[in-house]
Amino acid sequence: MPALWMSGLRKRFGARELWAPLDLTVEAGETVALLGANGVGKSTLLRIAATASRPTAGALVVDGVDAVRSPDQARPRVGLQPQDAPLYAELTPHEHLRWWARLHGVAVDPDATLVQFGLAQAAHRPSAVLSRGQRQRVALALASLPDPPLLLLDEPFTALDAAGATQVEALLAARRGRKGTLMALHDEALARRVADRVVRLDRTGVHPA
Repeated sequence: MPALWMSGLRKRFGARELWAPLDLTVEAGETVALLGANGVGKSTLLRIAATASRPTAGALVVDGVDAVRSPDQARPRVGLQPQDAPLYAELTPHEHLRWWARLHGVAVDPDATLVQFGLAQAAHRPSAVLSRGQRQRVALALASLPDPPLLLLDEPFTALDAAGATQVEALLAARRGRKGTLMALHDEALARRVADRVVRLDRTGVHPA
């Protein structure tokens, strides 16, 4: 069963259609990198896959669930790391993890997770004072819990230092062969190094890269 299946997917904003109807599949255990020019709609495509935005037309299935007809059933099967981490300014990384665990009804060890993502020293600082790289790490930690069948990453390496990039690569490696991952990247060389397959999004749809 694919982690993600899109067929004839369309998205329109007023009279403007982002792309021709597109097809995209991410198999379970597969890591797919999505390339494309700025403004072509990579982030929008990820938001649709996460059920955070509805497609104008077409089919969307997440881990066997029809996400167009039943978005509430599909949503728990997806983890989304948006490009700009939408964190609560007053909450610390530790508090974010505890809140996320309660929201999803899963057991999480916040301290171990913070160590895993290089956030131990920032664990109890309000998100408002964190650096962009630290906020990115928090967003990655939240998206990866509780090990969803489909993980969606929007430029996950942005603002990260070498240690942070290594942690992202470790996260991708741990999911390979088990769970599906779709990530938007702008660096083609990096995409080919960390993904099983690379595709390109343009106005005519999704194509092999």
